[in-house]
Amino acid sequence: MDMQLCERLQQARQQHVDEAAALLLETDSKLDAVNSQLQWLASADELLSLAPPPSAAAPFHHHTWYWPGLIALLCLTLVMLAWTLHPNNNPLRLQVQADNISLRLAQDWALDLSLPVAALHLQRAGEVSASIGSGSYKKLRISGQKLALKKLALSAGARLELKQSREGLHVFIKDGSLQGSVQLGAQARIELDGAGGQFAHELSTPPGMPPENLRFHSEIAEKQGKPVHLFLAGLSTWNLPGLLIRGLSFDYEYPLHSSQWVSSIYQGEGEFLETGRSFALQAHDRLYVEQVKSVRFAVSSLENDLMQVRFYGRVDQLRAGPDGFVRVHTPSWLEYFYHEKQLHLLWGALLFLWGLAWKLRKLTRRI
Repeated sequence: MDMQLCERLQQARQQHVDEAAALLLETDSKLDAVNSQLQWLASADELLSLAPPPSAAAPFHHHTWYWPGLIALLCLTLVMLAWTLHPNNNPLRLQVQADNISLRLAQDWALDLSLPVAALHLQRAGEVSASIGSGSYKKLRISGQKLALKKLALSAGARLELKQSREGLHVFIKDGSLQGSVQLGAQARIELDGAGGQFAHELSTPPGMPPENLRFHSEIAEKQGKPVHLFLAGLSTWNLPGLLIRGLSFDYEYPLHSSQWVSSIYQGEGEFLETGRSFALQAHDRLYVEQVKSVRFAVSSLENDLMQVRFYGRVDQLRAGPDGFVRVHTPSWLEYFYHEKQLHLLWGALLFLWGLAWKLRKLTRRI
């Protein structure tokens, strides 16, 4: 017998019991009606005794707990996935102090400030143009008084490595183009090393005359062996704002050509802005970021031959920690949903509608 018929027969049996009891209490003249109800009840009991037990009548896929269990398993799976998976494009604020910084430019960048330097050295200088003439040179060295770097422009895709020392700032450039202009002081010495040999020129600017500018331009082929090395001697206080980057690293090879990489980080801290999750960096911690997209990025000098990076942007994933204990700091989907207040109402409405639909389903099954 079908389980729904059994339930209906049980309900009808109880109604007949109530009606028989009411008739018997009213008067003795309705004994025939009571006997009729008892006969119906006897027949109903006989039919119910022939019905198979509930476990045999209902196969597993019709069991009462099947759908709730399935839904609970689905919800648990979704929670576990939200706990382990991480969203991309996470807003991040990062501030790091280090003595070596590597980055890759996402857009062309030009320096709009004047940086006073004691001397400028350029390895693989490329094209050099000044009043002394023009040509292609391997090395360029400029020294003198009141020198100033007036222009420094780098193309998109260029890879930079910055290293601060007591003597000045070292900039290594790969994969791109470099253009610059140096304003010479009243007295300047220019040394050039090219295919035709080495040349040295002494330049002096007469009083009242505008200072002369020396321009240089270097093309760095992609994956070329040696980078262009720009050294700004005597530069201890500087700031490079307005950089847009798509790559960032604080590891460098030491010793050179040893395939051993060490971290240049001294300290730092970061925060994922949408969830408030923060982390701290200690000396020589590793920091790996993937798919970097900066909105604001600047590098500036600090004391003790250190540099400071200030980054606002988005990353897909961030891992940090000491060697052997590097872990993922990127928030999970579950943490993101928990902190996203606008989604609380949506999730509450979805749970309410699910509960209402489940209740209506149970009611329709009884009809």
